[in-house]
Amino acid sequence: MNPREERGRQLLQIGLMPKLKTEQVFVVPSQNSKTRYKVIQNYNGWVCTCPDNKYRKVTCKHIFAVQFWKEYRQYLTKQGLYEGTEQAIPTCAYCNSLKVVKNGKRKNKQRFSCLSCKKSFVANPEFRNISVEPKVVVLCIDLALKGLSLRKIKDTIKQFYSVDVTHETVRQWKNRFMAQINSFVEQAKPETKSVWHTDETKVKTKKGWLWIWNSLDEETRFLVASTVSEGKGVLEARKHFQIAKQNNSGIRPKQINTDGLQDYRRAIRKEFRTHKKETVHHRSIGFIENQHIERLNGNQKERLKVMRGLADRKSLDFHTRDYRTFYNFVRPHQAIGTTPAIKAGVDLGLSENKWLSLIKKSAVNQ
Repeated sequence: MNPREERGRQLLQIGLMPKLKTEQVFVVPSQNSKTRYKVIQNYNGWVCTCPDNKYRKVTCKHIFAVQFWKEYRQYLTKQGLYEGTEQAIPTCAYCNSLKVVKNGKRKNKQRFSCLSCKKSFVANPEFRNISVEPKVVVLCIDLALKGLSLRKIKDTIKQFYSVDVTHETVRQWKNRFMAQINSFVEQAKPETKSVWHTDETKVKTKKGWLWIWNSLDEETRFLVASTVSEGKGVLEARKHFQIAKQNNSGIRPKQINTDGLQDYRRAIRKEFRTHKKETVHHRSIGFIENQHIERLNGNQKERLKVMRGLADRKSLDFHTRDYRTFYNFVRPHQAIGTTPAIKAGVDLGLSENKWLSLIKKSAVNQ
């Protein structure tokens, strides 16, 4: 066993248990002093503020202690022996200090005071300046991405939670948190396989017709890229493939399946041909051979119909980014039994409430 791993177990044996701050932030007391170290789980892995991890870049005993503690808690939960009664006390929303104490409630929301900067804030700092419960906000986001109109979402929230919000408020919540989540998940580099399916579809906006270009990995069903253009030609196809390569860590597929559009042939040659090998371009004349990407286009268009027409290209760009996140990280795919992100090796450790986990994790990585 790794010596640091053994010392991490010893911390738990002598009673130096990690304290939960947020879903991915823990505090571990030092074994030899009164110092407390903050352990954070983010997209890049585990990080600790102790010198061992900070300067030597190794997995320290504090990280091992948190990992063992989480495994043991999960075991007790399955056995029905863990009640989950500990309450997470967040770090300061202003200075990120750990010296935080409870300070009563306001509008039925727990407030905290920071002993370092002397400022007060409410629980769930990710939802600062929002008066309703976080579960209402994430439900609005989920319903919006699943195709419900903003006004129908407003009516649903009113019926089930007795919360009166406007459809414009729902739109602002969605735009605010989806921009944050998209920036976070776009850092992920999937492990896609050898065959991609690419197709374009025409969408009408209030300022004219636009084109959406999608590239989907056949085995993992991961939506590698989703871009918008005003035209339909070689330059637009090349730009789409450039973004797809960037999202895929530069890895080239062995084969790309497209429809009969002639411009794909030149675009694939320009972007994927090297002096050693060339990506095979397979033209699918019928619907069956390219059915995976055709189904995706149909789902996207169903969502756009509910929106009653987008304003312009900027709005369509936002929509494609939001839908790509929803498709890859939230929506379980029936054919593979899980989300495309997990199938492609991008496991962010999301809880059952995926939207809430994404908001909290993306806030930590800002």
